[in-house]
Amino acid sequence: MGCLLMMVAAWGEPATVWGNNPGKVTTEQMDWAAFLSRHEMRWNRLTPDPVERSADGRLRTGYYAGAIMGNGLLGTNFYKLTDNVYRLNVGRSDVTEARSPYGLFNSARLPIGYFTLCTQGNVTSENVTLSLYDAITRGTFQTDKGRIDFQTYVHASKDYIVFETEASGGERIMFGTLFLKKQSAPVTVLTERLPKIT
Repeated sequence: MGCLLMMVAAWGEPATVWGNNPGKVTTEQMDWAAFLSRHEMRWNRLTPDPVERSADGRLRTGYYAGAIMGNGLLGTNFYKLTDNVYRLNVGRSDVTEARSPYGLFNSARLPIGYFTLCTQGNVTSENVTLSLYDAITRGTFQTDKGRIDFQTYVHASKDYIVFETEASGGERIMFGTLFLKKQSAPVTVLTERLPKIT
């Protein structure tokens, strides 16, 4: 349906979509927040690292199951590191290694660092949603000492990450400072196995 909307809009005609009502709705009349909310990504339980493959061979835990946000240059991934510890990775698409020759295996993106969010109590429930309408990740962690509410996003046109938290009950927010990652280039393992071109 998204392709239909874009094609008709490109011809200068108002695009139409059909929802639960039998009448046509133009894109200007569409309640985009309500429409996109049906497709939001939701987590009612976050699985911690270390990353383990599931029975079908897919990665579904820790880093690979996080809420990924970004603006094309600056990006983050919010995921569960261990019990009661969550991590917000920070990365930029222009921070890469500079080995010669420049190419697929010699120009990998390098990690910048991360922040950690620790709860004081033991987490009893998790509820996280990544909104497609406004690209904000919102969440609530209920602990045996209280509750932590948060929201985070990467600004669309400015290079900063916003992370807002609020604790209630006996819970306290323990948010770590930026931990910088040691910059080390990934080892190219496949080079020895690639066929020689003559």
